[in-house]
Amino acid sequence: MRGTMMIFRPGAAAPEHQTLTAPPDLKMLHKVIGGWLEQVPLWYKLDGRPCAALCDEDGKRKQLPVNEAATKLWRREQAMPVDDVLVGTVVVFTGDTAFMQAL
Repeated sequence: MRGTMMIFRPGAAAPEHQTLTAPPDLKMLHKVIGGWLEQVPLWYKLDGRPCAALCDEDGKRKQLPVNEAATKLWRREQAMPVDDVLVGTVVVFTGDTAFMQAL
């Protein structure tokens, strides 16, 4: 089982990459994202591979800063136009079949 966790922080030029041999635990994800987790809607592929993306469920209510890099990538991966933005820290996972199924 092998996967990658990309952490997109608002204002960062590039995401942080972490190689994983198992899905991260919920406590760690809460710490990285900074709140309750929500799956980013309509984001299931990254460069043609399956992915899963998470953000802070209350990010807009908290008025977190727009995450330009994650928003740009999210919009690029859509089959239809998305007129929205992602805010706060966004985490994107990719990996082999076993890793993705374990998420």
